[in-house]
Amino acid sequence: MNLLVLGLLLAFASPLLLWPIEQIFPWPFIVEEMVKAFIVILIANHQIKWPIIAGLLFSLSETVFYLFNFFKLANFDDFFTRIIMTTTLHLTTILIIYLGALKTVGTTNWFYPRRLNSLFF
Repeated sequence: MNLLVLGLLLAFASPLLLWPIEQIFPWPFIVEEMVKAFIVILIANHQIKWPIIAGLLFSLSETVFYLFNFFKLANFDDFFTRIIMTTTLHLTTILIIYLGALKTVGTTNWFYPRRLNSLFF
């Protein structure tokens, strides 16, 4: 249960934690997807509702984080479009990674090469 809580907290906090890294790294989407894969590794032993909740938390916190840009620009025309699109995107990618992780749920080591390989192939 502790890994589940850690995974959900990481899903909620990771957009804020990734922001400085994404400013430096030339391909920020790669870092973001690697963090999502780590979140899925943490919660892969649980029911499918937990990756869905993790995806919702990730998209909610990212939307709140980017809400400051909407306030700064004083233009909320694309706000609801962004909520719908980012939620759909993050839910889909986390569920795809979760389906890959289901192949090796029985392994006890997080960094077992077959488990990490199944997340991406």
